[in-house]
Amino acid sequence: MKTAGYLLIVVFYIIGPQTPKSNDEYVQGLIDELDRNGISISSNATPCPVCNNGFLRKRKGQNGFFWGCSSYPVCKTSFPDSDGKPATEKKTTEGAIDRLNVPCPSCNKEILVRPKGFFCTGCGFKLWSEIAGKKITNAQAETLIKKGKTGSLKGFTSTKTGKKFDATLVLQDKNTGKIGFEFAKK
Repeated sequence: MKTAGYLLIVVFYIIGPQTPKSNDEYVQGLIDELDRNGISISSNATPCPVCNNGFLRKRKGQNGFFWGCSSYPVCKTSFPDSDGKPATEKKTTEGAIDRLNVPCPSCNKEILVRPKGFFCTGCGFKLWSEIAGKKITNAQAETLIKKGKTGSLKGFTSTKTGKKFDATLVLQDKNTGKIGFEFAKK
């Protein structure tokens, strides 16, 4: 009987009134009517652990299935699929998703460490792990985010001339992760 009530709501939701406010009111009216008839409705959806507003929905991406927040694009939280369920628990074994030990400078959410860079779980902030031919370590990324710049780093390669150079990385935009170079005065 619960399934029939759920399907009834889905059908009425799709063919019901077309404005968002009236859709919500319409669905709430249907839920109230089902409650009056003794049919209870519950959700088994996993709430988003980051924003607490949305819930996690299974999506198909270019690399397979994953779970993303229903509040996207406001909340960009996603988790890998683990046997049909979101892998929201932090793993303590090999294969764990590493995170930096500093929060995002834009939204204060966690920053994931991925092979190509460092990506915020709550907004569009990102740092690429290779800048001008030099790999950036987790510690260097954390310093850059926390202090707004790193110490002098060696081993950058110019994309125009191919020559090596030393510079300090400077975080120019806290919202996007745009990076600039600061050179030592000679």
